[in-house]
Amino acid sequence: MGYLAKALQLFGMLNLMVGLYIGLTDERGMWTELYLLGIGSAVFFLGRRLEGGGQR
Repeated sequence: MGYLAKALQLFGMLNLMVGLYIGLTDERGMWTELYLLGIGSAVFFLGRRLEGGGQR
């Protein structure tokens, strides 16, 4: 389960970087950037939840 959680976190971070790049380079890319921000954040926190982050 740990590898799946880390893979989801990695995918979420890569998604955020792609969104940032599109937002900076595309003149009308703000909505795409915001959609990718939401999706990337959700995927990252899903991976974080599967990893068991925050539980002691």
